Amino acid sequence: MASFSIPIKLILVLLLSSINSTEAEAEALLNWKATLHKDAQTLLSSLWDGSNHCNWTGITCDRTRSVTNLSLAGYGLRLRGALESLNFIYLPNLIWLQLGKNSLYGHIPPHVGNLSKLIFLDLSYNNFFGSIPLEVGNLRSLYLLDFSTNRLTGSIPASIGNLSNLEYLYLYDNYLSGSIPNDIGLLKSLSTLQLWINNLTGVIPISIGNLTNLSSLFLSANVISGSLPENLCIGGVLTRLAVDHIGLSDNNSFGEVSPKWGQCPNLTSLRISNNNISGKIPFELANATQLGELDLSSNHLIGEIPKELGALKMMSRLLLSGNQLSGKVPSEIGLLSSLEQLNLASNNLSGPIPDQLGNCLKLFHLNLSMNTLGGGIPSSISDAIALQSLDLSQNSFIGGIPQQFRKLKSLEILNLSHNVLL
Repeated sequence: MASFSIPIKLILVLLLSSINSTEAEAEALLNWKATLHKDAQTLLSSLWDGSNHCNWTGITCDRTRSVTNLSLAGYGLRLRGALESLNFIYLPNLIWLQLGKNSLYGHIPPHVGNLSKLIFLDLSYNNFFGSIPLEVGNLRSLYLLDFSTNRLTGSIPASIGNLSNLEYLYLYDNYLSGSIPNDIGLLKSLSTLQLWINNLTGVIPISIGNLTNLSSLFLSANVISGSLPENLCIGGVLTRLAVDHIGLSDNNSFGEVSPKWGQCPNLTSLRISNNNISGKIPFELANATQLGELDLSSNHLIGEIPKELGALKMMSRLLLSGNQLSGKVPSEIGLLSSLEQLNLASNNLSGPIPDQLGNCLKLFHLNLSMNTLGGGIPSSISDAIALQSLDLSQNSFIGGIPQQFRKLKSLEILNLSHNVLL
């Protein structure tokens, strides 16, 4: 839907007040509409038609016909000017404010902290800039706060730690800087924490280990340093949940992958690619029996690939490229019946390709390039009939290309260059 330019000094910063008249609420909404650009007025006239404002699109009322929810996400409404200089519409008892996916811009006004009954605040996918106001910490009834995909700068205010009912915190895809405040560890109800794609620095606070209801932790694409935390599964955190995701890729974290992370029995996704992780891959990760994705690529890992990983029956993506792993490709990988992507490229792996890889019938991406693998290319690979991409380049394979490869009807990319094939 097209965006509308609104030449007004007005925004939907909806403050609690002593006004209890439902007629006053309807009048406030109509007064706001009357100040809009004519195209926007035309749009809202079709959405807000009739005398009963509780039936208007995006408006929800309680039994007393007092407005409780305002949801105009995705209608392309556009404000002109800095928000902190704007006037206000007063609607009492507002609990739901959803203005995501519009073209709103300016600062988030500190007055938003006066919406003490708000449980849902979504300003995502707009063009807000400036810092997150400290007053957000006054919204103690919030269970969802979404400021993602804006242009916000500055640090995450420690006052967010006051939001004891918060379950979902989305601040990703901004320009936030500074450290993750320790106060986030006070959010005992938090289940989802998404801070990826920012400029956050410092270490991951130990207090995150206090979040016993946390199921998703996404901190990727920041400048986070320090060692990886060991306490994510200690003391109960991440152990009682049905779905768990940990995303720490594209940072500057160092240290080793702790064997204690195998104590996350419900962990389904562990992504720590493109960091400075060293040491060996702990075989104890095999105890995280629900693990379906393991991405440790582009680090400094050494040693062999643990054969114990073959016990991870849910594994669909095993990505270990760009390390210094050595030894053979374990035949136990052939036990991963759910495996779809296997990338072991750019390591120091040697020996033959195990025949058992042909047992991975769902495998559609296989990359073993840039190792020192040798011997003949096993015809058993053709049993993985779902293969779409096969890269065995820059190794020491000898012999010919197996005739059975003709069975690979789905194959789109085949790279066997820089070997000793006939």
